[in-house]
Amino acid sequence: MNEFTASNGVTVEWAGSDTSSTRWLSIGGNYMWTDEDPDVSALREFFRAEEDELLGRWRSSEHPGFVAHVHEGGLYVWVSKEVGGASTGAFYRDAVDTNNRRSEFARVARAYFDDHPVSKPWHDAKEGDIWVLDLIASGEAPWQVVGQRFEHVQTGTARPLNDKSFREGRRIWTEETA
Repeated sequence: MNEFTASNGVTVEWAGSDTSSTRWLSIGGNYMWTDEDPDVSALREFFRAEEDELLGRWRSSEHPGFVAHVHEGGLYVWVSKEVGGASTGAFYRDAVDTNNRRSEFARVARAYFDDHPVSKPWHDAKEGDIWVLDLIASGEAPWQVVGQRFEHVQTGTARPLNDKSFREGRRIWTEETA
């Protein structure tokens, strides 16, 4: 594309290049370098991000040609590859598998969920609280908040409050009610 006229009548055109690797644009008669100019790159990213937000999609920084279309408040995403239009079925937050045959699509879905974590009640646990937490590897056990982490009541093993290994939990004791 050598020339483009926006809906407001402003014409953007390639005005030429002074070398084979540097190009510049004429925007309503004002000239702007394009290829090596970090300001132009930042503007491209800004307008792409603005459009992504308007269209309800999320773009992977590691795979910028892929977008995740968010559904049901983030319960699942539909990932598509913009060039070529390839897409996949739904990837659910708790079931996305990065090792399946659609691995690049699954990695984008996993990146979306990692970038948009769901806050769990125990993430805001207070010093001294005791929670029964369901750990993926070992099941339910009591954990006490010490500082900004959980400590297993029996073994003393420590984990951060937002450890992804905790699936479910309920507070069973707090110092406020003692």
